[in-house]
Amino acid sequence: MIGRNTVDSVLLQIDFLPADYRRQYTQQRLRLWRLAALLAAGVLVVAATAGQRLRRASLERQLAALAPQYAQAEKLNAQLAESQLALVRAEAQAALWTYLQHPWPRTQLLDALLRPLPDAVSFQSVTIGREGEPGGQPEAEMGDAFAPAATERSANTVPPAAEDLDELRRQFDRRPTTIILSGRAADSQSLYRYLDQLARDPLVAKIELQSIEAESAQRGASLRFSARILIRPGYGQPGGPQAESDQTRAPAPNADAEADNLARRRPDHPALAAKPRS
Repeated sequence: MIGRNTVDSVLLQIDFLPADYRRQYTQQRLRLWRLAALLAAGVLVVAATAGQRLRRASLERQLAALAPQYAQAEKLNAQLAESQLALVRAEAQAALWTYLQHPWPRTQLLDALLRPLPDAVSFQSVTIGREGEPGGQPEAEMGDAFAPAATERSANTVPPAAEDLDELRRQFDRRPTTIILSGRAADSQSLYRYLDQLARDPLVAKIELQSIEAESAQRGASLRFSARILIRPGYGQPGGPQAESDQTRAPAPNADAEADNLARRRPDHPALAAKPRS
């Protein structure tokens, strides 16, 4: 005997609906899920767009608040650039001015020559000039040689003072100041003593005794000499003194005793580079 529960379960398992109806139902549910997914994606896009707009509006407000500060910073940067450019120009002008003061005044050079000069030594000629001037390159040719470099510097917006300083350095730094002395001395000891004292002067870098010879008997027992004096570089030149540390002249102790030794040694003295007479 079949129970009622068994009959009910069998009836539930029997599908009385057509297959087309079930297929349509499945497709309808699928369309609903797709529509729900599209709606969810649309909601997400709208939310993201709204968030982006809110973020952009916030950034625009911040930018508007920072605009005056940015303009002030740009103004300060422009002023700083102008100040730096003015500083570069001022430094170039100061360097050029310092370099233009580098030649030692001729009165100072003559004072250095005459201060230790004894009565036993006299000058016939004193020539102050630059080394290599007689056989040097003419000024016009030197200017042409440096013209391309000057044009290149101008293209790089180098201050004019810096260009002038570079050209002056090219022309004069390699040609030190020299003094050519010729004269007479009563005796060799007085001459060597004088040259030794002169070599101690801060302006003098080196002394070369180029020639020394006794004169004829008609003129007495005096000596005729010729010397070349190399002057130290001036202010603004390589190896020159600094403005804050000027050298002061001070007589060396025991100068007479050392001069006596120099007179005995003559050309062997380290301050004098005597050249043999040809």
